[in-house]
Amino acid sequence: PTATPTRTLASYADEGETHFIAGNLDRAIEAYQQAIALDPSNVELRAELARIQVYSSTMLTIDEQRLNRLNEALATVNEAIEINPEDSMAHAVKSFVLDWLSDPNLEGGDRESLLTEAEQEAVHALQLDNQNSLALAYYAEILVDQQKWIQAEQNIRQAVEQAPDVMDVRRINGYVLE
Repeated sequence: PTATPTRTLASYADEGETHFIAGNLDRAIEAYQQAIALDPSNVELRAELARIQVYSSTMLTIDEQRLNRLNEALATVNEAIEINPEDSMAHAVKSFVLDWLSDPNLEGGDRESLLTEAEQEAVHALQLDNQNSLALAYYAEILVDQQKWIQAEQNIRQAVEQAPDVMDVRRINGYVLE
């Protein structure tokens, strides 16, 4: 047989990260989906894919498409949690997805119940790993959406101290300050 090159899981994950950083979110999603196809039990890849799916929803102009993309992200992160229910990052990303699903401009469900569930997921993520800077940041974003300003400031301050160069932390810090 003729030798054919095969790509590794890390190769697809690196490609996905590169596309995400470059702003090509659809290509990043494709790369992470290919990585997951190689390792379906990888919780970290599924959490990252869901995170990118959430961000990619902002590129869609039709509300129904945005809602569908966010529901895809929710399904992806729920699969990650099924694989490992004790993964802090998966619960953090789920809180992020639920928060964005609670957008009042989308007809995705009851805003208050989605925010409550998002808050519960963020708290659970922090119970599993109290040093999870993304969980702190996502929790701060949820708290702003619940108009709990002081708690939001405390959480984002802690997240910034832990991970000042993480894009999500910076974005949410700006959101809290706004």
